[in-house]
Order: sequence, then structure tokens, then C-alpha cells
Amino acid sequence: MDDGLKLIEQYEADSQEPDAITLDAIVAHYVSRNQPPTGTPIWRLVQDIQQQAYVYANIIEQIKSGRDPVEVRHLFEDLDLVSPRTIPNPLGERIVRWCFEKISDLRRLLVDTIKTRSRDIIIELSLEIAPSASINLGVNAGVPPSLSIEIEFSAELRAELAAG
Repeated sequence: MDDGLKLIEQYEADSQEPDAITLDAIVAHYVSRNQPPTGTPIWRLVQDIQQQAYVYANIIEQIKSGRDPVEVRHLFEDLDLVSPRTIPNPLGERIVRWCFEKISDLRRLLVDTIKTRSRDIIIELSLEIAPSASINLGVNAGVPPSLSIEIEFSAELRAELAAG
């Protein structure tokens, strides 16, 4: 698991701890590792947030399907999708609750990222287009949370075309 994913994994939305991982710390890490002009640090961060939320949603699905919690824990650790000893002691109910809390934290992180870094994403993805276009970035608050990008073009019909 790379260092960026480990930071995301440690993020707790409502933590009051003085040494808590913040969005700014995560962004600084991604910027240091993905330098422009070829790198897209904020876009990479958004992708990693979504990926990690998907991992937690899959853990929930594995538990819901009746798989042994110990087996599920080892599977996701062995695949390097979660850090070792991060998933709580293998009681299915406790793991599911923990995953929902992590998904909630990542939803908040994604919303805060979009709220404060939308312009960066638009620039990184070269979405600055025609003046007749509008770009909307939004967060789907479901499980797992995800980013949606909507590009709309407005067109004005000329009077002669409308009459024809």
C-alpha cells in the first residue's frame, strides 16, 4: 500500500487530536509525489479516496455474504488493500461498523477536497473549455462515495435557423 493510501486510511473526519491527519497534509503529500506539469496530484487523490472507499464497501459485502470475518480480514490485508492490523478484531458486526465509519470519513474527505480543490481538478484534467460550457463537480454520497463530473454546453439558436 503506498504512502498516500496510508494517509487516506488514517484520516478521521471529526478527529480533534492535535496530530490528526488533515486534508492539507494529504494534499501536500500528493503534490510532493505527483508534480505538475505531468502529475495530477489532486485528481490522483480523488481517485485514491474513491478506491479506498470501494475497498471498505467490498469488505462489508464480503461480511454480508457470510464469509468468515477472519478470512475477509486476511484477504484484504494479503492483497495490500488495507494496512495490516487496521481492521478491528474479527467480529463481523464490528468490522462492518468500522467500515461504515471509514466510508463516512472518506465521504467527508472527498466532499472537502471537491469543496476546496475543484479548480485544481478542472485544471489538472484540462477541462477548461469553451465559454458556452459549464463544468459541475459533485459528490455522490452513496456507498461508496464517488465524484461526478458533468460538462454542459449551452447553445443559442439563431433566429433564422429556428424559423427554417
